[in-house]
Parts: sequence; C-alpha cells; structure tokens
Amino acid sequence: MRQQDVPLYNSVFRFDDEMLVTPHLYATPGESAAMLHLRRLGPNGMFVRFATHFDGVWATTTPVRDDRPKKSTRARS
Repeated sequence: MRQQDVPLYNSVFRFDDEMLVTPHLYATPGESAAMLHLRRLGPNGMFVRFATHFDGVWATTTPVRDDRPKKSTRARS
C-alpha cells in the first residue's frame, strides 16, 4: 500500500492493459459517478494518457508504514 499527497481528480485502478477511471464530479457521490473502462489499443490514446498520469502520481507516493505492535506467534504458558 502506498500514500500520496497530491490533489486527485480521478480514481484510477490499473490492471495491466485495462484501467477503470472514475472522475470526481462536483456534487456527485462516488457510487453515482461515471466510470470509464479503458483498454490499451495502441501506443497513443486515452489509456496511455491516464497511464502516464497514474505513473506520475505513483512516483510521488511513499510506502505506508505499519507502526502497530507485532502480535507474538509464540504460545503462552
């Protein structure tokens, strides 16, 4: 899991050569927002534009640290 700190105007979920993009629209709850299903069909196009956006945001992210105490796996007597 990674954390980002840039303004986001889309939710982007990338799966190899397919992508789901949900634009964040004013006064529209997430469950009512439009969703774009994009497929890579060539070296140019919407998929490549959103992939470039995704990669740019990813480059600014940092890993999320889990600072919770670790649970012991030893049996207690």
